[in-house]
Amino acid sequence: MELINVQVDSDKIFLEILNELRNISKTNKENIIAIKQLTEYLKDYQAVTDFQLKDVTKQNHSIVREIKLLIAKASILADPNVATQSRMVNNRIISSNEDPVYTVSESVLNQYAESNVLAVYNTVYYRTGYLLNLGTSFQTIDEGFPDYMGATQLLRIASTSVNDKFPTGTGIQAVLVGGIGSNGLRYTEYIQLNGTTSVTTTGQFAQIDLFYSVGTGTSGGAVGTITVTGVTDTIAYAAIQPTFNSWQSGRFFTDSQASAYVDAWNFGSFSNAVRANLRTANVGGNTFGLTTKASVIIQNSTVQLLFPVPIRAVSSGLVMVRGISKNPATEVSTSFELHYVNNES
Repeated sequence: MELINVQVDSDKIFLEILNELRNISKTNKENIIAIKQLTEYLKDYQAVTDFQLKDVTKQNHSIVREIKLLIAKASILADPNVATQSRMVNNRIISSNEDPVYTVSESVLNQYAESNVLAVYNTVYYRTGYLLNLGTSFQTIDEGFPDYMGATQLLRIASTSVNDKFPTGTGIQAVLVGGIGSNGLRYTEYIQLNGTTSVTTTGQFAQIDLFYSVGTGTSGGAVGTITVTGVTDTIAYAAIQPTFNSWQSGRFFTDSQASAYVDAWNFGSFSNAVRANLRTANVGGNTFGLTTKASVIIQNSTVQLLFPVPIRAVSSGLVMVRGISKNPATEVSTSFELHYVNNES
């Protein structure tokens, strides 16, 4: 439907919609298909709903208000949870300068508020990522440790300083290393450091996304660089830098029995223009199948994106952040929070 035709025939079309809605409301009061018929019918008049913001709509103000009222009534007849006049829910059906009508799809965001649903959100994880020298090609925001583990293996942890040692060192004395274990589930292991002498984990890891201090001496942070290295492939997968207490990596792996939901994402660039992406896996498994779910372009600023419907990472999947800078050597940071759901139906 062309916009100009809407302008010419607006009275006729509005009345036609109104009559159709009246018929649906009368004949389907007890039938769940009412809202389905209503919304399918409205698809044919999308140009009209878009056109309501125009001045000519004021000539049909009373008709538009009745249309909206009938939409709400018919929706509630079908399902009390499907429609509401609240501005706090999502998925607008029809709108104008006044009285917007919305539908509710029982999104995860709504479910967070329900106490009986909160019980399934076993854990909330928070991730922060940092990169000092983002370049002119895409890089993950993980302090320069972009590699994913290609094989399940034990890990070694060691510092470049003898002062990162349990129990008497002035630096970090103990750490937690976490990710996905050999059984495909989330796995975390507590390690007491031994300075420059490596300590090997007792369990095997398939992926790592967590590495931070759980005990420090008088310095309050690492004295040396504390690195996690694969025993089999000898690749360095993470590190805590001097004076810091954690590896800053904007990634998270979901295990084989859970999914994760991201409802907010922060990203900052401290100098040059940067394009950043929040990516998740569409399918499980080590191939991940990553796709971009959110993207921002900023320069010397920070931004927070609040998602009306949380972004979902599937079981055995991945959430990660990457960026590309217009100029080399750009300092960037990122953070996001995940609600972790076990045994999701």
